Amino acid sequence: MYAKEIALAVFDGVVSIPIDLAYGVRRTFEDFGGSGSATRVANMAENKRVANIIENAIKFANTNAGPITKILKVILEEFYRDLPDSVIEKAAKKAGVGATYMTSRVSTQAALVNLIAKKLTAQITAKVIARRLAKMGVGFALGALIIQGMIEKASESAKRLRLKHPLIYNKLRAQNVDMAYFLVEDSVIHIMDAIAKKSGNPEAFKKLFEEMENEILGN
Repeated sequence: MYAKEIALAVFDGVVSIPIDLAYGVRRTFEDFGGSGSATRVANMAENKRVANIIENAIKFANTNAGPITKILKVILEEFYRDLPDSVIEKAAKKAGVGATYMTSRVSTQAALVNLIAKKLTAQITAKVIARRLAKMGVGFALGALIIQGMIEKASESAKRLRLKHPLIYNKLRAQNVDMAYFLVEDSVIHIMDAIAKKSGNPEAFKKLFEEMENEILGN
């Protein structure tokens, strides 16, 4: 992780505090029944899920058991799905995947996805930690609102994913990590845009894929 990216994450964490507070006020209002009992009940269920997800995100930070890695693998598998074998092989070689994996399309793609997911997980985890550290000195009362704001962000992010990418959302929901999508949303926006073009505009996807290949593989 470059120092510049960490610095930007810290800056983003500070700048987003007023937004988090606004989200937190709205969430707290809803939790006290301000928007009706149905919303309050739904929020209570989300609160428990987000608390568990954040705990796992920290506990299993850079492991395959962590929600960030699980989410990235689902997204990357969809990104590379249905591409010609020659494209997968070329991408795998460029990523430095060992020759032992180059025996089948399934094993090659799995190795490629695992390698990229591991790399992106480390980057995203560092950014998440930097943003959180930037918000630690706000005091107990404001800190509680920021936590509420984070939960609201998680909820809104999951709803956007369900609307724009229902297939990916359903896969994440099945693994109970859909509410953690907000942790990676900003970092995978270009990949998600490309996936959206895959079925509707294959030529646009092909062009975008070629432009993104170096960025994703880091070469």
